Amino acid sequence: MHVANPYGQGLAETASDAFEGETVGMVGYDQQTSDFTSTLDSVFENDPDAVGFVGYPGNGRTILKQWSDGGYGGEWVLSEGLNSEEFLTDLSDITAGMYVASPDPEDTEGSQEFEEKIGEANTLFAAHAYDALFLQALAMEAAGEASGTDDEDINYQGASSPVDLNENLEPLNQFAILEVLDDGSTESLETIPRDFFRGTLGGDGEETTTTTTTEG
Repeated sequence: MHVANPYGQGLAETASDAFEGETVGMVGYDQQTSDFTSTLDSVFENDPDAVGFVGYPGNGRTILKQWSDGGYGGEWVLSEGLNSEEFLTDLSDITAGMYVASPDPEDTEGSQEFEEKIGEANTLFAAHAYDALFLQALAMEAAGEASGTDDEDINYQGASSPVDLNENLEPLNQFAILEVLDDGSTESLETIPRDFFRGTLGGDGEETTTTTTTEG
């Protein structure tokens, strides 16, 4: 089940392609809708063992409440877009026992320093956004221009990870599989290292080489 936009459809299709079991359906939903009953009916018509849910907290609240009220049953695996402390806590009577797959910033000197400086303003993708901005700036500095066609390789150790990119310039990130506890907090069940995703994001898995070393 996914929000009907490029993020939702893209992640749902990628997850389905990588899933080794059987995908019995893929249902998109309109963010402007307030009644998701027909969508949930479509999701559960083939009696899935579990539902992967790619979405956001706004619609997610309504969808999970209507799922609970409707007595559909089944297990849920939530995407990183739903990994919100407020969302999981407010719906803890519903979300308890669900699973979340979410980026898990590596515990490095850079990540510790970033978390210390940003404090309460930290959000799920704050470290990734920080790294993306600095990576662009450092690449332009190394290339000597910002044309978008000239580039140089750099070695950037970021706030989210070492920021290794494949040939399509897609970052490899560590992920965690979390379980939602009774109070809405989460417990990490398994860490998936970034090397696991090498070669699975459309490239051949090769990383960029390095010519300039810069600590972020």
